Parts: sequence; C-alpha cells; structure tokens
Amino acid sequence: WKWFVFSLVLFTAIAYVVVRYSTPKYKAQGKIQIIDDQNSGGLDLFKDLELFAGSGNEVEDEIDIITSRSNFIDVVRQLGLNTTVYSQGNIKSTELYEDSPINVNLILPDSMALDTNFEFFLNVISETKFRYSEEEDVQGKTYGFGKNVKTPLGNIVITPRITDIKDFSNRKLRVNIRPVEDVAVYYKKNIKVAVSQEFSNILSISIEDAVKEKARDIINTLTNIYNKNAIDDKQEIADKTS
Repeated sequence: WKWFVFSLVLFTAIAYVVVRYSTPKYKAQGKIQIIDDQNSGGLDLFKDLELFAGSGNEVEDEIDIITSRSNFIDVVRQLGLNTTVYSQGNIKSTELYEDSPINVNLILPDSMALDTNFEFFLNVISETKFRYSEEEDVQGKTYGFGKNVKTPLGNIVITPRITDIKDFSNRKLRVNIRPVEDVAVYYKKNIKVAVSQEFSNILSISIEDAVKEKARDIINTLTNIYNKNAIDDKQEIADKTS
C-alpha cells in the first residue's frame, strides 16, 4: 500500500505541474456571409444553387481570398503581431498582449523592419529607465525610455505603454521580433474556414491561440480586411462601368 500511496502522490503532483505550467489554447470564431451580386436568371440559377450549397467554385474562391497571404500580412501589420513581449518566469514565459507595458519602435527602413528577426531582454528600473541586453543572463546597459537603443540591426526606441511602468520593475521582459511574412504564414496555416452548413452562404472562421484576446482580434481584423477589399473591388468595377 505504500507504493500505492506514493504513486498516487506522484501522479497528483505531475497532474498539478502539467495544469499549472501548460499553456491553454483559446478558440475565437466568426462568420462571413458571401453575397452574390450578380443578379441574372436562366441557367445562372444553377450556379447560384451551387453557391448556396457550398459546393461551387465561388465558395472555394472566397475561402482562398479570405485566407490569402496578403490578407494575413495586413492582419499582422495592423495588429503588430510580429513583435511579441513576454514576461519571463522561472519555468515558463507568459505572453503580454493587451497587457504589454512597452511599445517597440524600429528606426529602420520598411524593407528591413518587415524582415527583422531579433530578440532582446529588458528590465524596467524606474519610470524613466530600463536595462537592455541581447543575452538573457546579462545585466545589460541602461537606457532611457524614448531614447535610441543601438542594436546590430540599427536603432530601436522603447516607450512606456502604460502609466505605471514601475509595476514591472521586478519582472524581466523578453521581446521577440519576427519577419512579418513568417508570422503571416503561421496564422494562415492555423486559420480554419469552412461552410457553416449545407445550403448555406455563410462561412465559419476560427483560430486558436494562447491569448484569447489575440485570437479574437485576428478574426475581427481579417473579417474587416476581407469586407473592405470586397467593397473596394465593387467600387472599382462600378467606376470602370460608369
């Protein structure tokens, strides 16, 4: 029975560690209605039936448009998803999305900024200063918020995003900057778009992420970009035919 008790305690401890330190995934969902603006009769009725059945090329084309690489590049740029701030812990790091205490500004040409792959660490010292390093266990050099920080890529500027920046004085932050296209491809692969149900012109769109607010923002921003592009395309056609 001693081994039984030992095994029970061991498995309970393992379960606690797994639950305590694993990163959960949150799912965000949305819907997009496909509207066929071509009002025609005759044989086109069968084309419309294919659209609403979800089996026509129109639906597949719209899914390809929604999940296009250019759309996801726009999502990444609008939300700044290529720059991620983490709060370093003893065992795991926690991504700070809406709670990020800093803004990171790259003083670089767009062509370089969009293709940047760089990581650095900082410790907030006070409301006006922080320590910057490019290695995790190095104390680093002291800089002032809003001042140029020299990096191998060029200058960057760190500014406070919140009023009480000193609340982060005892936490080490890790900042990861990745190429915009790489991040766009990652989210493009993880998005799911499908017809909601048979004989429907509504598409269901969903994505999972460790940060539920980010998942929500990705869905909303992608939907807004798709709608805006559709409106722009219709306006362009109207201008050409007027």
